[in-house]
Amino acid sequence: MQAVRSSVHSDRRRTRWPERRLWWAGAAILAVVVTSGCKAAKGPAPAPFQPLSRALPPEKAEEPSAVASRPADVPTPLETTQPPPTSDDAPRRPVILQSIDFRILRIRAPIGTFSQSGKIWNPIDEEVVSIPMQRLLQRNGIRVGVGKAEDWPQIKAILDAERVEVVDRHKAVFNGLPLIIDLEQSPRDQTMFLYRADGTMPGASFPRSTNVLRLEYGLSSAEVNTVIVDVMPEIRMQRVDTSPAFDLNWPQPPPIDPPSRPFRELSVRLTIRPEHFLAIGPSAAAQRGYLAGSLLLCDEVDGQRFEALYVITPRVLNGGDDVEPARPK
Repeated sequence: MQAVRSSVHSDRRRTRWPERRLWWAGAAILAVVVTSGCKAAKGPAPAPFQPLSRALPPEKAEEPSAVASRPADVPTPLETTQPPPTSDDAPRRPVILQSIDFRILRIRAPIGTFSQSGKIWNPIDEEVVSIPMQRLLQRNGIRVGVGKAEDWPQIKAILDAERVEVVDRHKAVFNGLPLIIDLEQSPRDQTMFLYRADGTMPGASFPRSTNVLRLEYGLSSAEVNTVIVDVMPEIRMQRVDTSPAFDLNWPQPPPIDPPSRPFRELSVRLTIRPEHFLAIGPSAAAQRGYLAGSLLLCDEVDGQRFEALYVITPRVLNGGDDVEPARPK
C-alpha cells in the first residue's frame, strides 16, 4: 500500500513540473510586453541642456511623427533671445567716466587759533554729526563740520587777522581707492589713547609712525554731483623691506605694505553737496596730548606749537559736462 502511494505522488510531481515551466515562461513574456509599452509611452527624450526660453507648451509641441518625417538636411528652427542687430545709424549711448577732484587746504596757525576760538566754527555746521558723535570726537581732540562756500569770506576774514600758513593742493581720484591725505609729519614714536563710546580708554604705542587722514568716498544716487564721505584718522607704520642684502641676484620679493591702524571708532559719514566743503580741526581737548586730535592736527616746529585746520572741497567731474562749484579762495 505504501509503495502504491509513493508511485502516485511521484506521478503528480512529473505532471506539475511542465505546468510550472509554462507559467514562468508566460510571466516573462508579459513583463517584456509591459516594459516596452511603458517606454513607448514616454516618447522621445528631450535634448540635453534645453533652455527654458525655447521650451514649448504641451499643446504646441510637435508630434514625434512630424519630427521623424522631417528631412535630415533641414535644421530645426529654434527661437532666439538675442536682440536684433542694430544698424550703424542707430544712436549709441556715450560712456561717461566719473572722477572726483578734491581740493585740500591746510591752514596752519599757532596753537589755540582753531581749538580755542569759536569764531572759526560759528559759520560751520557741526549738527550734521549726531550729538553723541560730536561729544566723542571732541573728547578725542577733533571737530568736524560742513560749511557753505557763501560763508567762506567770513571765515577768511578771521584767518587774515591771524598769522596763518596756507597750503593748497589738488588730488583727483577715479579708481575708488581711499584718499589718503598726508599730513606732512616726519616719522616719530607715538603713544595714543582713545576715548570710546562705552567709556573705556585704551592706549597703544606706534614706533616710527606717521599720521594721515583717510577719506572713503562715493557718489550719491539721490542727488547730482553730491559726494558721500567717510573721514577718519589713521596711523601708519614704516614700510618693511624684506629683500635679502647678502645676494643681489636673488629674486627680490615685493615689499610688505606698512601696517596701518584706521580709527573707525571715530569715523564720520558726511554728505557734501555742491558749493559745500568739509572742515576738520582740533577741539580744546587736543592740547592735552596723546589723543587722536593731538597727534593728527598738532605739531611742533622749532620749539613752537602749531595746529592745523583742513578744508576739503570735492568736485565731481562728469567728462565734458563739468560744472565747477564755488570754492573757498
